[in-house]
Amino acid sequence: MSADVLLDLIAKLEECTAAPEAKAEFRKMILSVGAMHNVSKLKQEQRIDFARNLLRLGEPRPLIRSRLVTQFGLSDSQASRDIASALQHAQE
Repeated sequence: MSADVLLDLIAKLEECTAAPEAKAEFRKMILSVGAMHNVSKLKQEQRIDFARNLLRLGEPRPLIRSRLVTQFGLSDSQASRDIASALQHAQE
């Protein structure tokens, strides 16, 4: 399964009128399938989604960066880029 197909599913999911909880669960399932198939583009999407959720909870950026580094094995600079992407997605 290609990353483009999975990303299209995620995009269509955002347009869907389903309940937010259902959309969140389906999004997790799509990301999980991508991870199982080692789709790196989805791994990035999963990290950004993780950061976005922590930002929504009001967590400070240094803590989010630390958690990204620990959970996903990222460098500090990659974690910072993922946080910046999460902030950009949150504003859209």
